[in-house]
Amino acid sequence: MADTCKSCKAPVVFAKNEKTGKTMIFDAEPVDEGTWFIKDGKAYFIDKKNYIDQEVSALLYVSHFASCPNAKSHRRK
Repeated sequence: MADTCKSCKAPVVFAKNEKTGKTMIFDAEPVDEGTWFIKDGKAYFIDKKNYIDQEVSALLYVSHFASCPNAKSHRRK
């Protein structure tokens, strides 16, 4: 079950960036133009130009900061 964005109420999922360990927020539904693969609570950045895997490509997510209309209010100063 997806969580909800505090400001726009859109369904979202959280995952830890596999490189930094920081929690990231993503739109809940995978999309073709996504650049992040999420598995077992970890988010992996996918460079589509250099990565071809049909199974992974079907499950790509977009950072919610790219689609949230209130993203600026959540950015750290």
